[in-house]
Amino acid sequence: MLEPVAGPEGVAVPASASSAGGGSVLSEPLAPVRGGQRVLPAYHGAEPCQMALLGESPVAKACSDGGKKGAITMMQTFVRRARENGIAFECVDCHPVEDDFSKLSSEADLEFRKLLFLARPE
Repeated sequence: MLEPVAGPEGVAVPASASSAGGGSVLSEPLAPVRGGQRVLPAYHGAEPCQMALLGESPVAKACSDGGKKGAITMMQTFVRRARENGIAFECVDCHPVEDDFSKLSSEADLEFRKLLFLARPE
């Protein structure tokens, strides 16, 4: 049976998620997932994004291409992939105000990192 290893901030990570060197892939240094420079063209259609306007995250790219609708579709894809891996996520875990996705819970950054990790290419 695989024993869990310690992940960032005491999060238990299955040993199968450990790298070959024995450390957890979740303990690798991570670049910020939000903020940074505006590197993608702005979306000029109906319902532009309110948040993912900077950086190069997959959600920022979806915002640049499809506005708020593109970002919602991307996030729903992330959540679906997490559920397929047995991890329960709900939109309201990070977005407590349904009418304003720019208002985030205090755990939103950590949860977003988890979704990005689960959605990475194999």
